[in-house]
Amino acid sequence: MMKKLIIFLMGIVSVNTFTGEILKEKEKIEPPMTTQIICGFPPCDITEGKCVILGFKVDGEKMNEAESYNLKYIANMLNTYMEKGSLEIIGHTDSYGSKKHNLKLSLIRARNVAKLLREYGLDKRFSIEKIIGKGGEMPMDTNETVEGRYNNRRIEIILNNLEYKKTRFINE
Repeated sequence: MMKKLIIFLMGIVSVNTFTGEILKEKEKIEPPMTTQIICGFPPCDITEGKCVILGFKVDGEKMNEAESYNLKYIANMLNTYMEKGSLEIIGHTDSYGSKKHNLKLSLIRARNVAKLLREYGLDKRFSIEKIIGKGGEMPMDTNETVEGRYNNRRIEIILNNLEYKKTRFINE
């Protein structure tokens, strides 16, 4: 019995040694890890200069409370990282309802979003140059499904002439 136990323990030691050698070899092959910090605006694509915010109920003039968080985030990020710029706010609807009603509703939505951005602290360095209602003229999705109509009830914020704040380093 003692002989079997010693052989078993020797087997474990040799497997652990072999595994350790494999791990050491793997460590030599893999390049060192680097840390990368990516800053972005979740509802926005800065390279396109556009933010798309969903979150309106059917025939609703005001944004859902959960989605209005994105507006707070946008105002905060612009104030923090940008020196100045201008915005265009474009309201959209789904295709339900008359064209006249949808144009009016989309303009009301855009005005409400402009007001909320200021309430959430968007600095005066950022001018709101245009507030437009497009109605259901420019759908981004189908109007044949509930999800598609939800996606079409949106606001687009076009970011123009943004200037980044000058970055300062600690030792400057």
